[in-house]
Amino acid sequence: MFVFGFPPVKGFILAWGARAIYKRPANKEFAKTALDFLPDRQQLSDYNHPQKHEFARQINEACLPRLHELLPYMDGGSDERVELIFEADFALGKKIVLRGSPNASFGYFYLSASLVTHDLAPKGETYPERYRTPEQVAADEKSAAIKASELDAMLQRDREARMRERAKGKDRAREMAARIEESRHRECGDSLEAGDHVRIFANQADRDGFVVAVTDDRALVEYHMPNGNRHLREVTNPFYYDMDQKTINKNRLPKRWKQTA
Repeated sequence: MFVFGFPPVKGFILAWGARAIYKRPANKEFAKTALDFLPDRQQLSDYNHPQKHEFARQINEACLPRLHELLPYMDGGSDERVELIFEADFALGKKIVLRGSPNASFGYFYLSASLVTHDLAPKGETYPERYRTPEQVAADEKSAAIKASELDAMLQRDREARMRERAKGKDRAREMAARIEESRHRECGDSLEAGDHVRIFANQADRDGFVVAVTDDRALVEYHMPNGNRHLREVTNPFYYDMDQKTINKNRLPKRWKQTA
């Protein structure tokens, strides 16, 4: 029907079509200038229609501003279409159907506006696939706010847990320093007695340990990890730093340690 524009609704009373230059806006702020209408790329189905001015006014004041809200969701190479429906404010019982699409043209936007009777208007509107209604946007924002609040609460719990762990670590360090101060420190080659403090290499680092039991040639040492865990290590007596050591399971103590520890 039109040389320029998008096909209008069949059975229209009055129709307008246009091929606009389309510069896809990055956001809603630039949407109003996304379509550049050229006078020689527009046409009206009936230039003598008595309501043509009212028709043009509502297109400019209501239809196109509504279309502008959807343009940020449509790429120039998209073949998606939009279809918007408006009550004609100048013609009782009539509607205006605005249709449009870039038609994968990468630079143009094809439109038509049709004045039709109610029975010829589509039953519902068509939006770009990525478009979110105000209600959907509000729901998305509410969901995002809830997730952000839950994340903040989780991070706060983690921060508090780390603070508690650091406080416990400081308490353990103070307790360890006090215990070392009260104990007799023994070096390599020294004979060991219960309560002595020694340094044992375990889990890739030197650890503070305390003798819990001794025999003539062996000693049982409990060494402490930074996280507060304690483990048993059997060493030689006299004590030699890297000689003949073995880990002892607290739940399966050898008989000689059950009797002396």
